[in-house]
Amino acid sequence: MSLLIGVLIGIVLIQLLNLYKKKADAKKKVEGSSSNERKPIEPYRWTPDGNAADAPSDFQLSGNAGVLNEEERTAVEAAEADEWPDKEARPAEEPAAAPAQAESLPEGERIDFNRASEVLGSVGEIRSMAEAGMILQRISGQAPLPYSTIDFGRRRYPQCISIIIEETDALRLVYMLQPLLTNELLAFVGTNQWLGEEKHAGAELVVGRGETQFDIVRLAQTDAANYDSSTEDIITGLKSIDARYGISIKAASSDSVGFALLNQPNDLHTFCEELYAFCPDLVDQGVGSLEALEQHIANTGYIELWWD
Repeated sequence: MSLLIGVLIGIVLIQLLNLYKKKADAKKKVEGSSSNERKPIEPYRWTPDGNAADAPSDFQLSGNAGVLNEEERTAVEAAEADEWPDKEARPAEEPAAAPAQAESLPEGERIDFNRASEVLGSVGEIRSMAEAGMILQRISGQAPLPYSTIDFGRRRYPQCISIIIEETDALRLVYMLQPLLTNELLAFVGTNQWLGEEKHAGAELVVGRGETQFDIVRLAQTDAANYDSSTEDIITGLKSIDARYGISIKAASSDSVGFALLNQPNDLHTFCEELYAFCPDLVDQGVGSLEALEQHIANTGYIELWWD
């Protein structure tokens, strides 16, 4: 009899313990879903407004993130050359229509970097696409286009702005612009090969929006089609390099990504072998050998991956 009572008491205790555990788990679940808890930010694919003119039809929409508002678009298109906005860019009373094609700088004319330094030194920070457009016009003399291009210049991407300048100048200007950008603004060197109807003698300097620097690759829609690597595959590889050495993406086009390497690997030869596996054309159609690649990285700290 005492044994039976003991068993019954044990069963009751087990049930009580299970009930307590369920209540504790339920409490944790409620606390975990509290609005005060900071949830991890999910990366998003940058996409244009599906209603925008010239929007490529094969993009998948993800809301209105990053789309220019009317004030910004008006200010960019107006591109007031003589009136610099103090804090917020102001729309012109009669906005001019955006040109159908970029006006490249005359042959041989380059960016005046003394003027660029003076303009950027007076800015402090750049907080909107409209402000970025005004700055680019003051530096280059060009009214920014209300788009960048993808697919080797064949298609327009209507939620960025761009100017066309000499490629090395564009890269130098990106280095100067990036530290000043706020509010998820991104700057990079874009298309430099013009295989569509638009023909230019330089490269795009692009300003767009994204949560991280890897959205630059999404803005450019970079892929390695001949190696069956998608935009996201390339980003995965870049994130791996960034986690170990740190990178700062400066350029991205239809088939290439350029970045500054922030920390030199201790074993540079092994790192170059990794880069070769990731992007064979970097060596095979680029520098010619792993030794040459090592020397280039050691000297410059800059890497341009290219998939033919």
